[in-house]
Amino acid sequence: MRTIVIPTDFSDTADNAAQFGVALAQKLGANVTFFHAYNFPNADPFKPVFSSSGSAIEPQELANEYKTAIEAQLQDMCRQYAERTGGDIEFDSFSASGMTVDRVVDTMELVEGSFVVMGTKGYSDRKEILLGSNAARMVEHSPVPVMVIPKDATYKPLDSMLFASSLLEKDMDPLELLIPIAEAYKAQLHLIHLDEEADTEDEKDAMEGYKEIVHDRISYARLHFHLMKESDVIEGINQAAEKQEAKLIVMNTLRKQGVAGWFKRSLSKEMVFHTHLPLLVFQS
Repeated sequence: MRTIVIPTDFSDTADNAAQFGVALAQKLGANVTFFHAYNFPNADPFKPVFSSSGSAIEPQELANEYKTAIEAQLQDMCRQYAERTGGDIEFDSFSASGMTVDRVVDTMELVEGSFVVMGTKGYSDRKEILLGSNAARMVEHSPVPVMVIPKDATYKPLDSMLFASSLLEKDMDPLELLIPIAEAYKAQLHLIHLDEEADTEDEKDAMEGYKEIVHDRISYARLHFHLMKESDVIEGINQAAEKQEAKLIVMNTLRKQGVAGWFKRSLSKEMVFHTHLPLLVFQS
């Protein structure tokens, strides 16, 4: 049984991501684990803490109360979503002290998680990249696929997906993992390659060769191929997503020196900050 891990800080952004994660679990017949990473309000275990009445509170007592409150919130989330889904999904929850990404990775191993679904602040000016984002770090460090949900994304069935391809055979593993998700949503799946020399015969031949590789390994009737001339990969992906009315953008973390800068840097990480659509990133 697959398990989808949904990190939460109980914010509106996290709650929005939870809706996407639970909907994905319903489609895939997966279980859901909600997770929260915390740091105790009092970082100094030897420094006394005082209540509003002025009485001292032992640091360990405070820590225990804080953890109990967190776990109660997580259990409440489980109950609420169990009621919404009519008992179709098994919900569980975990909490741990530490950095979010590190603790989520630990939890994935513990529950044998298949996906991470988490929220992000989403679209931002390209000059203002917040490299410390948990979502961006998760994309780079997670051992499993990560679906990142911008805070302003409204849930809609994922009936159109855009897969950004580098035309390499190594794209095939992520693509094969994507097919069951596309099938679950009966989605149109658009494979797009962007290059500033897309109108050359070499690029056209490369696309035809890629089609043969894909068709040899994958049978999916709603599969479409697109070659787009564009030097700015991120801008091109967003334009193509709008044109194809995509509900989900899919990338992998493969790095490659290319004419258009395909994966020269961590484009999947950068894409976290420059899309208003859900983004699914596979690790290559």
